[in-house]
Amino acid sequence: MTSVRLIAAWLLLALSACNVSSDFQEPIAQFSTATGEAQTALADLDSNAAKELTALRHADAIAAPTRVSRVEGCTPQANGCIVSLAPDTASDDQGGPLTVSSIIPKHVQAMREISLYAKGLDDIVKADATATVKTGLDTASAAAAQLAALAGKQYEAAVNAFSVPFNAAATWAFGEYQESIKLHALREATRRMQTVLPDATAKFGEAADLAHLVAVTRLFDTFADKQTAFGIDASPENLDAYLEAAQRLDVALQVKPSEVFQQLNLAHQELAAALESDDITFGDAILQIGRLVTKVEQLVDIAQDFKKAADTDFKKAAATN
Repeated sequence: MTSVRLIAAWLLLALSACNVSSDFQEPIAQFSTATGEAQTALADLDSNAAKELTALRHADAIAAPTRVSRVEGCTPQANGCIVSLAPDTASDDQGGPLTVSSIIPKHVQAMREISLYAKGLDDIVKADATATVKTGLDTASAAAAQLAALAGKQYEAAVNAFSVPFNAAATWAFGEYQESIKLHALREATRRMQTVLPDATAKFGEAADLAHLVAVTRLFDTFADKQTAFGIDASPENLDAYLEAAQRLDVALQVKPSEVFQQLNLAHQELAAALESDDITFGDAILQIGRLVTKVEQLVDIAQDFKKAADTDFKKAAATN
């Protein structure tokens, strides 16, 4: 009889347990989606900026072939083979490798780790078993450690191994215990990440604007061309093209990668604060995540417009040649 009452008490506890994870499933899902899209947009910006720089250096190499280095060490036993453009003191051009695959590799990697971290948080919330919670926490832990390594050794100690009491013997039902484990895991993950994220977002955000500057320059050139074309021939088609180019440039000038990094930090800060709170309300976090989503959408638009503008010019150049 005692065991029956105990089982009944357990069932009642499970049914009455507050499903904590459902309260923050949506904001964390939005945070994860936004960081994932930001990572893709930044990678696209960087890739296209690298193509742009490669094209410029190739043009410089053809115009001044004596600036192209003669590499003697390119053998089957060598560790690499890089052909470079020598600096040009007359134009203050620092030169560099003729073929560039990335201009901000660490910054793209940093955003990738933040995206993986956010995916880990999302996996924790959506987990249907304690083991899955641990897997999500492991993902978040590894990503935080990688971000710390990128930001500097001084952060590594702050994001060391997580400590969460995973006790398989206590998982008698998916109820209050699992919910408390999720909450503890999320609190631990966000607390550790918050020790490195503010400085990391500031450090990587500022330099990431280099790729954005290349994109804006490309969009400005397109705008200038359309403006000139309309000045020569004020046709409806040229007016539409002029206005479209102006709108694209206007959007690109509204947001920079550094602002996305900054807003990402603000959103995470509010998310971590909400998780630490006793009442766990997400009003401020949802507000900041919403602002993050808006900035990410703008960054995605810029990356897409940059690619369209670059592809159009490359096609024109290929047709001319």
